Amino acid sequence: MKLLLLYLVSFGFISAFAINKWASIPLILSLLILIQTMFLAFKNNVNLINNKYISMYIYLFLLATSFSYLLQVNTFGFQIKGFTHTVSYFLVIILYFLSIELSFRIHNVSISIIFKYISKGILIVSFFTLIEFISKNFFMFDFDKYIPRAQVEQFDAIYNTGFRIFFRSRGTTEESGVLAMYLLMFFPFVVYYYKFINISRKKLIGSIVIILLAIFSTFSAAGFIELLIALLIVILLAIMKKIKNGFSSIPIFSILLTIILMILALISIVYKRIDFDFLEGIFVKLTFSNESFSAGSRLERWNYAFSLIQSNPIFGHGAGIATLQNGTGSTNFYLEVLIETGFVGFLLMLALFIAIFKMIFKMNDSIKYVYLFSIIIVLIHSIVISQYLLPWIWTLLAIISYHYYMNKEEEDNIF
Repeated sequence: MKLLLLYLVSFGFISAFAINKWASIPLILSLLILIQTMFLAFKNNVNLINNKYISMYIYLFLLATSFSYLLQVNTFGFQIKGFTHTVSYFLVIILYFLSIELSFRIHNVSISIIFKYISKGILIVSFFTLIEFISKNFFMFDFDKYIPRAQVEQFDAIYNTGFRIFFRSRGTTEESGVLAMYLLMFFPFVVYYYKFINISRKKLIGSIVIILLAIFSTFSAAGFIELLIALLIVILLAIMKKIKNGFSSIPIFSILLTIILMILALISIVYKRIDFDFLEGIFVKLTFSNESFSAGSRLERWNYAFSLIQSNPIFGHGAGIATLQNGTGSTNFYLEVLIETGFVGFLLMLALFIAIFKMIFKMNDSIKYVYLFSIIIVLIHSIVISQYLLPWIWTLLAIISYHYYMNKEEEDNIF
């Protein structure tokens, strides 16, 4: 149990304090959890499979990944990068999803405890991030330089606001965009925890301020846009539910008016950009106007990925093919799955996420909006990153699957 809770607190530390580029803190902890969990599962005769459909999609996806890798070996011969990328798919799904979900069930962990320790982790990372940002930008002290990192040790990403240049934060991750994704994914966990579980208005407001400041210090274009989109979708769905339940028309009108004003303000910023020079860097990234068609550009990598998809659309070219052929990944998770496992693997991955969405919408309480917000962040941010190794993506799926399992258990006990 202690290992599991420690994992929930520290799974944001994917780069800081890692032993090497493979052995990060969450990976080491999840490996220990897997060993412990398998022992307890066999000892207590616990079913290893929770949801048969999710298990089937995962099994078939890993099978498709293995088959695509064999095709790669047949075409290009054995390549160590292709092998390690293939093994990585197995590792992250088994360690960060299956073993964590099983550990939740074996220890019968309450959702409130899960939210509590994830909230602690988010706040620790946020404080860490703010210390890094303030020390670099206001005291000219490179705090980050003294943090042991196994990869991307030197990090000089900057953002020009128009009146001064800031060093962007990366916190406990390898780069700013990934940090923004982590903070945004579990930001609603903290809000829900202090609003409905450990009710504290002061802690709620304080936590929101700290986390938002940490998010803003990343200057992540994708992070800012997905925050707006996720909020808009969740609010609209909440309104629809209120309408269905006979909610008063006056508050509905107020909420709708607020949303409309937010949208109009966003449109004004995007198309007019009047007196918003400090957002120029974000618009440049969102519109790709700073992208040249060089080997390292995002658009170039996407174009190359499309050519790979066209040459073998059914089974793909095997894991790691973009790195093998182009020296870099596609920086898009969806394209990465398509070029590596083809439409077979892509449809299986899609089926997995659809199953998770069904679980979320079958939940009756307001916690489903927390999960929905987090999943939307994952889906949007995956457009600009191809890192399937991130532990929090798979652990989020494990939490949702486990919560759904708990709800079913309670319903079965009632009847």
